[in-house]
Amino acid sequence: PQRSPAYPVPLPAINGTAGAVAAVLIALSSNWVVYERLSWLVTALGRWSVGAVRTLFVRTLHFPPTVTLVTMRGLIATDDEMRTGLSYAMLAPEAAPAEVRGESLVNLGRFEKALDRAFSMPGARAVALLIDSPGGSPAQSSLLHRKLLALRRRHPRVKLLAFVEDSAASGGYYIACAADEIVADANSIVGSIGVISRGFGFVKSLKKKGVERRVHAAGDSKSGLDPYLPMRSADLARQRRLLKELHPHF
Repeated sequence: PQRSPAYPVPLPAINGTAGAVAAVLIALSSNWVVYERLSWLVTALGRWSVGAVRTLFVRTLHFPPTVTLVTMRGLIATDDEMRTGLSYAMLAPEAAPAEVRGESLVNLGRFEKALDRAFSMPGARAVALLIDSPGGSPAQSSLLHRKLLALRRRHPRVKLLAFVEDSAASGGYYIACAADEIVADANSIVGSIGVISRGFGFVKSLKKKGVERRVHAAGDSKSGLDPYLPMRSADLARQRRLLKELHPHF
């Protein structure tokens, strides 16, 4: 028996547009690599066209409406503050460092870009701010509060809704107050309005161990609230005055 030829059998010539289309199909069938690349190109162009049309509708008609979610969970503090040994105990009660508790910190440096993206999202009608924080740094709480107010003024069409999970206490409540509305569960801990300063005193322990504390400083207010020295009445009065100055900002 005779073997069939390995090359395609020539087709009868067809003139006009039909002939050109037939020639292209024959060329593609004989070279599958070209067919695969061309198919990928057509698919990519189709997806890009659909995305471009959708983006155009969203930017011009603000449709479909979208709601973005930003989650703030953890202690309010800078990353540098949490690297010190006892700073977490001075910021909030029963709060361990983020790397120990497995939770993230809340500060302006970590959330500034996320908040900008949430409010500037095409078609954004609302931003849902999920808060679960016991509080922390007064400065970072104030920075985030002012950042949210500035974004609300820049995007008046976008509503800001704060949702409280377990707690929004102290600085967490400070941040939530920047929203148009606060939604909390009946069992959520919300409030704890005020300013607090915590510390430790090791004067008696050092004396018992026979250790003497030596501090050399220039300036009357430079070495105040040293945990290894007895509390001076002037330092205590200065600290109370500072807390009273910070409290009205809350």
